[in-house]
Amino acid sequence: MINNLYAGLVLATRIYPNDNYAIQFGITTAVGQKKIDWNGLVFPDQLDGKHGNVYPSNFTEPYRSNVVYPDFNFGGVLNYNSDKMNARIGGSLNHIFEPNIGFIDNESKLRMKFVAHADAVVYVGSGSSNKGRRGSDQVGKLNPGFLYENQYGANTFSLGVSGYKSNIYLGLWLRNEDISDLNLSTMVFLTGVNLPVSDDSRVKIIYSYDYIMNAMVGTGGTHEISVMFEFSNQNIFGATSGKGGRKNYGTEPCSTF
Repeated sequence: MINNLYAGLVLATRIYPNDNYAIQFGITTAVGQKKIDWNGLVFPDQLDGKHGNVYPSNFTEPYRSNVVYPDFNFGGVLNYNSDKMNARIGGSLNHIFEPNIGFIDNESKLRMKFVAHADAVVYVGSGSSNKGRRGSDQVGKLNPGFLYENQYGANTFSLGVSGYKSNIYLGLWLRNEDISDLNLSTMVFLTGVNLPVSDDSRVKIIYSYDYIMNAMVGTGGTHEISVMFEFSNQNIFGATSGKGGRKNYGTEPCSTF
């Protein structure tokens, strides 16, 4: 009954102040569309207590059933790389101009969303960070991190740590959601494997279980299985180096996590 279409263009740049730091900025310019079929809805005046939906409705359709709106998002990340760790901190603003997306209420806005995040991959044991990024089972890795989201008074905060050794993942995370009068706390357990396919590709299989800690009747845990294929050292735009070519800073390697 409600169809959503969203298309955008992402522009990003990366700056290298020195060998250890990289600063990335990105902006998204997009157009969204919402369309509703009022004939597919059932209103209270159509219902009979015994026979169900039998009456015509007196509902008058609003002046519009199709909404087209512009949308803008901006974000940035500061990366730090060394032989012992890889860390990043960043944030983003989504729906910056809060476009109107309502069919009836002209003040029904898509509220701005703020996201802040930080995490680090700490290499434990022998080996360099380069080996660690490729998933070498000689190097153990710890990945602490947090994620904070706020949108019009609704807050979500996640905090936890994951570990990796010998191609095996283990992790424990705590997520707290504070939305209106609802406060929901969830413990997330995860485990998985990282299977190298070649020097530049691998497959990740992750299983996670969300355990709801609040005493809520009729709620249980959530199981999730994720399968990810990752490819490193792939240059989409064919950047070149050397005389007469563009300077190639190389690709950012995918984190083991």
